[in-house]
Amino acid sequence: MAIFKFVHTRSWTAYENYWEEFDTSDQNKWEDLIEMAKEFLNAEEINQMPKNAPSDPQLWFQLYSSLNETYLENQDDENTGDEINHEFNLYDQQGKWIL
Repeated sequence: MAIFKFVHTRSWTAYENYWEEFDTSDQNKWEDLIEMAKEFLNAEEINQMPKNAPSDPQLWFQLYSSLNETYLENQDDENTGDEINHEFNLYDQQGKWIL
């Protein structure tokens, strides 16, 4: 007897916002950011950063962008997209897709 497998896949998009507020004059926060970024950037990239907290927010942005999102202090509630996608597939006994 032939065995088949029907698969119904349901997917949707979820959005998670992780964020951090910073004051470009906060030396302690800058030093903390440099320390966290050391896990994700090489020594040359870190050494290119100023030792004193820069007034240019783009430098802060560059370092924050290198971090894993879980390193950021804040997270908003997850938002799920409105559209749910459905996909239907049929496979034979060997796992070969039929439909």
